[in-house]
Amino acid sequence: MLEFKLNLTNENIYPIFIELKLKMRNLILYCLLLFDLVVAQGQNQRFKTFSIKDGLSQSTINCIIQDRKGLIWLGTQDGLNKYDGYEFSHYKKQAADSNSIPDNNIQSLYEDSKGNIWIGTYGSGVAIYNPITNQFKRINSSNSKLTNDIIMCFKEFNNIMYIGTKRGGLNSYNYEKDIISPIEIENYSLIDIRDIDVFNNTIYTATSMGGVHILEKNIWVKILDTVQIQVIKPIGNQIWLGGSNGELFYKENSRYKFNTIKLEALNSAGIWGISPDNSGNLWIGTFGAGLYKVNRKNPEIVDRFTNNKTDINSISHDVILSLFNDKDDGIWIGTLGGGVNYFEPNNQNFKHYNDNNGLTNNVVMSFLLDKNKLYIGTYGGGLSVLDLKTNTFSVIKEIDAKIIRTIYKDDEGIIWLGTYGNGLVRYNPKDNSIKQVLKNIVTDVWCITKGNHNNLWLGTWEKGLIKFNKQDNTFKQFVRKENSNSISENTVLSVARTKDGNLWIGTYGSGLNYFNPTTEKFKAIGFDGKSKHETNNKKIRSIYIDKNDDLWIGTDGGGLNYYNHKKAEFKYITTENKLPNNVVYGVIEDDENNIWISTNYGLSKYGIKNKSISNFDYDDGLQNNEFNQGALYFKEGKVYAGGINGFNIFNPKKIELISKNTPTIITSMKVMGKEYNPPIRYLDRIKLHYSTNFLSFQFSFLDYSGKKVYRCKLEGLDKDWVYLDDRNYINYTNLPSGNYILKYQGKRLGEWNNEYATLSIVIPPPFWETIWFYTASVLTVLIALYLFYVFKQKSLRRKNVELEMQVKKRTQEIQHKNIKLEEQKREVEIQKELVEIKHEEIQASITYAKRIQRAILPSPKTVKKYLPESFIFYKPKDIVAGDFYWMEKKDEKIIFAACDCTGHGVPGAMISVVCNNALNRSVREYGLTDPGEILNKTREIVVQEFEKSEEDVKDGMDISLCNLTLNTPLDGGENVATLKYAGANNPLWIIRNGEIIITRANKQPIGRFRSSNPFTTHQFELQKNDAIYIFSDGYADQFGGEKGKKFKAKAFIELLLSIQNKTMEEQKNSLEMNFESWRGELEQVDDILVVGVKI
Repeated sequence: MLEFKLNLTNENIYPIFIELKLKMRNLILYCLLLFDLVVAQGQNQRFKTFSIKDGLSQSTINCIIQDRKGLIWLGTQDGLNKYDGYEFSHYKKQAADSNSIPDNNIQSLYEDSKGNIWIGTYGSGVAIYNPITNQFKRINSSNSKLTNDIIMCFKEFNNIMYIGTKRGGLNSYNYEKDIISPIEIENYSLIDIRDIDVFNNTIYTATSMGGVHILEKNIWVKILDTVQIQVIKPIGNQIWLGGSNGELFYKENSRYKFNTIKLEALNSAGIWGISPDNSGNLWIGTFGAGLYKVNRKNPEIVDRFTNNKTDINSISHDVILSLFNDKDDGIWIGTLGGGVNYFEPNNQNFKHYNDNNGLTNNVVMSFLLDKNKLYIGTYGGGLSVLDLKTNTFSVIKEIDAKIIRTIYKDDEGIIWLGTYGNGLVRYNPKDNSIKQVLKNIVTDVWCITKGNHNNLWLGTWEKGLIKFNKQDNTFKQFVRKENSNSISENTVLSVARTKDGNLWIGTYGSGLNYFNPTTEKFKAIGFDGKSKHETNNKKIRSIYIDKNDDLWIGTDGGGLNYYNHKKAEFKYITTENKLPNNVVYGVIEDDENNIWISTNYGLSKYGIKNKSISNFDYDDGLQNNEFNQGALYFKEGKVYAGGINGFNIFNPKKIELISKNTPTIITSMKVMGKEYNPPIRYLDRIKLHYSTNFLSFQFSFLDYSGKKVYRCKLEGLDKDWVYLDDRNYINYTNLPSGNYILKYQGKRLGEWNNEYATLSIVIPPPFWETIWFYTASVLTVLIALYLFYVFKQKSLRRKNVELEMQVKKRTQEIQHKNIKLEEQKREVEIQKELVEIKHEEIQASITYAKRIQRAILPSPKTVKKYLPESFIFYKPKDIVAGDFYWMEKKDEKIIFAACDCTGHGVPGAMISVVCNNALNRSVREYGLTDPGEILNKTREIVVQEFEKSEEDVKDGMDISLCNLTLNTPLDGGENVATLKYAGANNPLWIIRNGEIIITRANKQPIGRFRSSNPFTTHQFELQKNDAIYIFSDGYADQFGGEKGKKFKAKAFIELLLSIQNKTMEEQKNSLEMNFESWRGELEQVDDILVVGVKI
């Protein structure tokens, strides 16, 4: 960008500036134009700027074209750029790559009839880019006077490429001979060729010698020789010329006579680009005076666009070097140091007005259309008025209120303003009289709705609902009271009137209210969204009653709520349904039964018939993505939408919703993470190796004007279309071999059509999955089997002979060995008999031990006598067990325990005898009844017994011990029993009223322990129906279930809680059935003991 200033005095001045004298004059004119030009300035035009920040390699854009696929190519001072709607790809010179671009300074671009792109460079001649091979080829200029200095322009005609240069004159390229040859014009071989084009099969050239040279029958004819022509542009049946001093010429049917258009607005600014649009306009780019739009039928109608540093939507620079109109009628403007600008005419459907046009304040709150006047209520700028005929703004200064929230016109033509600070204001446009009413009653009016007779309904901030009589200025106020018939909230933001005169009222904080003015009763509607009869949000911003008498409700966070008055049901339309934002400021209906919604992130159209949502945002031409409460209005076929940057006016019928015939291309395809080459966009069929089945595709819908959405379908894999929304890529992994067709499509808005693109993908199977391999394999196997059969038969015959000989020999040996085997068999039988005798003796001993162990257990009769509401689920793992239960009656105290000795089977049983004896002695011999003291004494006795052994015995016992004393009726109170408990490792569980009380034991066993402490006694006052449970760890530690995991304590608790409504005997049965079901086919891992007692 600094080159312009640095090279002004250089002899080899950068070519785009032509001559120093011309440039200095234009720069001076540019400064004068800032003050002198008077051109039409309508509603705001919006230009989108792409700069280095957006991915451009450099910010000076010398030339722009669009290729046949729809991609945009830009030549800069630092490389060739390709734009696909998402990102810029750069092509630069690579010193080590002869197939790269020969120079980074690009002066001109042109696509030929074969789809190749011709590139004119600064200093390195001409190169041709082949998009299929992705390679550059330098053209041989040895036979030409081409200096390789500066290539200005190209034009293909009659299979010849004409090349215009600076100081190298006009040249032609012969495709067949692959050489460049010079063309002399009036003996001027080294002139500058500024532009070339063809009109009516005639070549036109603009040269540095002035005028235009026309080649007719191999004879050059010069016209307009006193004018320096910069640009030649054929448009339909006309050809247009642009001069270095702002001259504009055109001709149609005449041979040499051109019509002159004198545009005073141009004021001698140099024209560097001419481009038409589809609306009959001519866009003109100038060197220093910005951009112009000229009506071709009426050239006096001129719009000028210049850079405004305070407006990001203005063009980025006033020096325009290139201009291009794309296939979708978008205008691309290349600038000197300002990047490239893009103007999309279709976005102008949303006319935008703000303070640049004369609006008093950009924050718009309300609208009213009265004949040709649009009243605009602003936040801080009072009441503005737009004259729709003259397109000019004015302000009613007599109105003191600066914040106008709502505007309403009554049947008498009086305009009523709801304001902040001034309350309700009456304005008569006939005599401009202004009156503030309800001065001391309300200062903040948010909405005004027509009532019966002479009444108006006012929604206010914190002052409730007000009925105002216009005739006598009386009012009635409805505020929240502590009864069900009053309004639910005093802040009312919206009021809508039904056909029968009743009101729907939206409050900010307490939801929706229905009001009958006759009975003066309110009915509040729920707002939690828990049922279909409630709104989903309590903050109501807007209410609209449609033509079917159904309600559309805008909420602050709950999106759009729809109320069907016949079914009395709500439905919610939120971001989950593709609404852009859940804060809805306004709701209206157009003439086509579409609902328009203003939100905190754009404007949406909801089709009532097809339930579709189309979203519009800033990129589509909206004033901003943020709109305001009350500033959505529909009148006489147009929508008025206000926000924080002015307002938009548009005709909803003319909003472009159907996608144009813009192509969708695949911009990138990666196979196994690597880019596929050649570029996939030029192929319609590809064949891949079976192992390369991870594919990534990236798409671009080549409409550059706004957001896009995509869908695709891989036939052979996908049954339905895959909708990608705004995501322009998709991945396919582990594709099996087969033939596929990838269908892909993009669009901007509207419905999907049937014009999709396709790519055929063939993934051949590996050789071992082909038919010929299957056939060869089967034949090979059959032949192998046959050969094996023949070989086997020969081998069997040979072995049969050998076997016969061996059989005779072995028979004799077997007879001899049989005698010895008979003797050995007898010895084995004797040993077996001895083992069986020993086994029977051991089993008899174990069975006897079982009877002894059973004898020391309390009998069922004893248990039922003292604990009638109880059960004992006892299931040893082996014949004898290490688990046992114990009971003793001492006076009125019933002492019982669930014990778990170390191990199970015979070892556990032996320990249990020692521990049982210790418990008996502690109670009977020592007379102890306190559970803690009993456990202390039991531990002492057990340790003494084990110390008698010469070996170090570490076995012991875990126990839950309870002392239960039943209260007599004379004791009174709710407590019917007293329970004392102490435990060694094993807890006590009490279930009361469906909840469990867990009392944890001391973490030490009955036996030798590294740190033995006295056991703790816990006391409980039990109530009727309390249930007590003590147990060993066998039940919870049993493996089972589908995954073979432990049952665990949590599941055990849930099981006990689930059976509390059963008798104790039924509980025992439930525990046993659950245990067997859980265990299944798995082995029981430990002894099981569970004791339950109900009070």
